[in-house]
Amino acid sequence: WPAEPPLRPSGGKARSASYSFCVGNAWRAARYHCQGKNALARKYANLSLSGASSALRDNPKFYNIHLHLSLAAGIAHGRTAMEKCLKNAKRLSGKPNTHYEFEEVREVLEKRKLRDAF
Repeated sequence: WPAEPPLRPSGGKARSASYSFCVGNAWRAARYHCQGKNALARKYANLSLSGASSALRDNPKFYNIHLHLSLAAGIAHGRTAMEKCLKNAKRLSGKPNTHYEFEEVREVLEKRKLRDAF
């Protein structure tokens, strides 16, 4: 995959723009992380995290944003940051720590493996 320009929010017009910005850049970071392109992975992970404040402001109780931010935080700052975000996602969703979405994020960070859907 060639390096692509970062996804940018659409000027804040739509409430979902900041969410899409965070999610898109988090999974782009994951793809680069799994390919061993660490500098690109950190770049996109940090872009994802940079849009987090507006995404969380739009809907602070939406657990899914915390889930995707945990992926970005893990790539940019390590396992401790990832687990902190996953803890927030777990608390907001009421799902167990072993829920498949949480395990998928851990798998990407630890095994550098994306599931077939990604």
